[in-house]
Amino acid sequence: MEMANRIAFFRKKYIAESQAEAGRVSGVSQATFSQMESGAISPSTHVIQKLVKEYRLNTQWLASGDKQLSPVVELKPVESEGKLRDKTMKEMQSDLNNVTSELQMVKSQMEVLQANLNHLFKVVEGQNK
Repeated sequence: MEMANRIAFFRKKYIAESQAEAGRVSGVSQATFSQMESGAISPSTHVIQKLVKEYRLNTQWLASGDKQLSPVVELKPVESEGKLRDKTMKEMQSDLNNVTSELQMVKSQMEVLQANLNHLFKVVEGQNK
């Protein structure tokens, strides 16, 4: 699935059926939204940021379409007025726990990367002597 198709899929499932409504909530015209969905133009960072903030768009999914990359917070289909359904406290706590786990994993990966970088600097310094 191309990015343009993913934008259309996301709009229909999570924002609104109409491009005009999706454009309105994204801060662009219906014509601009149509061009994004046809692949004529790429979505601007402003539009992507708006969709991430308002609808929790997973930017990795948007960019790559990799189905293995699921959003940290599961999206729920929109109601007829174009809003996400309210989450229960239990769902939000679960989401928070998932985010905390993801952050711990990223922190561990950063520590490994820092150790590798420090080792690389020592090797380069040793070769320069």
